Amino acid sequence: MSESTHQTIHRLHHLLVPHPTQPALLMLPTGDAWAWPQFTPTESHFGVVDHINSAAQRLFGLRVATLCCLGDDWSPEAICVNTLYELENLSAADEGPPGGRWVTEADLPDVPLTHPDQRQAMHAWFAEERDGRPLGRRPWARPGWFAGVEAWMTAQARHLGAEPLGKAEQLRNWERSTLLRLPTTQGTLYYKAAPAPLAGEGALLAWLAERFPGEVPEVVAQDPARGGVLMRDLCAQPLSETADLRLFRRAARRYGELQRALIHDLPELPLYPTAGLAEPFDTLLGAIQDLAVPLEPAHLERLRAAGPRLQALCAELAACGLPDTLEHGDFWPTNVAMRGENPVFFDVSDATITHPFFSLRLFLTNLSEWLPQEPYAQAQIVSAYLAAWSDLADEATLRRAYALSRPLAALHAARLYAERILPALEARWEMEGMLQFALHDLLNELDGLGG
Repeated sequence: MSESTHQTIHRLHHLLVPHPTQPALLMLPTGDAWAWPQFTPTESHFGVVDHINSAAQRLFGLRVATLCCLGDDWSPEAICVNTLYELENLSAADEGPPGGRWVTEADLPDVPLTHPDQRQAMHAWFAEERDGRPLGRRPWARPGWFAGVEAWMTAQARHLGAEPLGKAEQLRNWERSTLLRLPTTQGTLYYKAAPAPLAGEGALLAWLAERFPGEVPEVVAQDPARGGVLMRDLCAQPLSETADLRLFRRAARRYGELQRALIHDLPELPLYPTAGLAEPFDTLLGAIQDLAVPLEPAHLERLRAAGPRLQALCAELAACGLPDTLEHGDFWPTNVAMRGENPVFFDVSDATITHPFFSLRLFLTNLSEWLPQEPYAQAQIVSAYLAAWSDLADEATLRRAYALSRPLAALHAARLYAERILPALEARWEMEGMLQFALHDLLNELDGLGG
């Protein structure tokens, strides 16, 4: 699934809504045929689901939880993109929109569909109702999971002396994580769960909070059985919304200081040693062969030829003498918030131990979107970040290390997705684009480095 560059693209979300107690699906009349409930969304990212649940309540009178995105019909030429979602119906059995009907599997062959291509998804749903969900299906994409977590969040809130001020809300729901929110009398609580390779975030945040209190989310409870963590609201402004270069510099400098402080006190995380980062390059090339949308042959050939050069770059970067430490793994400006002058760092599920400078790759991506009035922002942010390391190397060494780190940061990201994230996903299409993004970055950065 990708984003079209067409400026007038129209979107429709189509909702597969089951009956709360029977194996039947909701259909609404459209002339002489029937269709799933549908609406025009306000959000384009498939993993953002709060607007879907709100639309189901507002337009169709149903309280639902979004289980998963079933895909879309995007193409580069598309002017209308239809996206399918499977929902869980949390409403009472007698609730639903007027004029609708509940279609059973026996009914389906005789029901004319406005969108005939949706019939396959309906057959698949009925088959799963009979035979069970696939073993690889995420827990939060299974009926019943949301209600269990909502009850757990409510119990934890009361254990803290707070009372819920409403029901839990889904904010995001995709294969790599799910995020829920519960308002309470003592502030908002957030619950996040991730698949097994990424489910150590709660433990890492608690570990970091002991060393840097107030600079990461406060963990109030962990839910190891579901791979989840309950956190307090940050009560902070997203850095990405500040449009303030001074705060970007401040966040970059402070993040480097945290990394620097941990070089002799490392958490237990996957290790990607700088010196050997390119050694399993043939394994990475093998993983690339499994992409649903393969790389262009010319790009693949360039990657195959890059192995020896990447190994040499790793050796040179390691020789710069900057030790491996905590690397965030997803260090976008959207994953930093500001409490006044003080940054708070979150969303660390992808963290590893490797070269610290790799974190700058995503932080500097699309800076013009966050700081449109600051054409020299990148140079200033890099300088602020490197200043945190000035006691370990001179300016020339730091600058050379940063230059070397740019292609190797993309290599690290490619390995992270190929080795840890994509193998854990049932719907690999959700994140394969990130591997493609890293590989293209790798080639571009090698060209920019020269030599």
